[in-house]
Amino acid sequence: MSLLILGGTRDGKRLADRLHTFLPDTCPVIYSIAGLVREPELPCTVISGGFAQYGGLSRYVKEQGIRAILDATHPYAARISASAILAARANRIPYWQWQRAAWKPQSHDSWVEFDSWDYLLPKLSRFRSVLLAIGRPPEVVLRYCMNNPAIHFTIRTAAAQPKIQAANIFWVDAIGPFTVAEEHALFTHQAIDTVVCKNSGGDATAAKLEVARESGLPVFMLKRPGLPLADKSFRKMDECERYIASYAAIPGQKNAV
Repeated sequence: MSLLILGGTRDGKRLADRLHTFLPDTCPVIYSIAGLVREPELPCTVISGGFAQYGGLSRYVKEQGIRAILDATHPYAARISASAILAARANRIPYWQWQRAAWKPQSHDSWVEFDSWDYLLPKLSRFRSVLLAIGRPPEVVLRYCMNNPAIHFTIRTAAAQPKIQAANIFWVDAIGPFTVAEEHALFTHQAIDTVVCKNSGGDATAAKLEVARESGLPVFMLKRPGLPLADKSFRKMDECERYIASYAAIPGQKNAV
């Protein structure tokens, strides 16, 4: 009987590593990633590339005897989160969430929150050098970049994808954590005058916000999507670990995490 962790984040990897140690051998941990960036080194079983290869998530859960799902995906991975709760409900198992705390604006921040690319893109016309720190850019964003050669775009992503070659697009293949010094260097080299990003939370990619704050630059922040209602949600890692370890120890659940 197994615990399935849907990961792809530093937090997810850490949870998988620690829970593999905490839980008994009768409750193995399976860690799932989309496989878009890099394969993590973990002592537990790692599956990569999604669940279509197994006939879908619900079928995988049933066939592997999964007894609980811990969703530790990126805050913007709404599709897999929706699939996860459907699979949990179909198989009558718990669906838990690890929720990384969102960034909050500080004094001297100049943030504009938005919830659609259609709202954002026209507002970029007054800038000359835009940092897009949004992961894999959607097609509508790439089209906008191509159709606006007067704006220079620095697109930073660790996801493998065909890179559009254009004089006004500078690709940066990198994955955090990034230091303030590294971000200062990037902002200076590319003459960045605004930032577009997701509210990912955490420390790994927060340095760009500090540099934008120090430089008085505006930040356009994509709002987080709504998440399905979980059976239990966690914001503190030790609380998450203790709860799952306790759940595994409940009589009748020891072999059925």
